Amino acid sequence: MIKISITGPESSGKTALSEWLAKQLHNSLLLPEYARDYLEAKPKGYQYTSADVLVCAEQTHVQLTTINESSNAEVLICDTDFYVLD
Repeated sequence: MIKISITGPESSGKTALSEWLAKQLHNSLLLPEYARDYLEAKPKGYQYTSADVLVCAEQTHVQLTTINESSNAEVLICDTDFYVLD
C-alpha cells in the first residue's frame, strides 16, 4: 500500500486536499485526522496538553494498524501525519 500524508499548518486545506485525492485516486482509502474529532469533543476553550497529543498518536496508530491488516486499498491518504511534530 502506498501511503500519502498531507501535512501543513492549521487551516491550510489539508482536509480538503485529502478528501479530493481520495476521490480522484482509484482504490484509495482516506484516514481522517483523528485529532480534529478528538479536540472538537472537548469543551470550548480547552487547552490541549502533551497527554492529548499522545492519545491522538496512539489512536492514529491503532487506525493505521487496523487499515494495514484489513484493507485491500492500494493507496492510503492520511489527513495530516505526526511528522509535523518533529
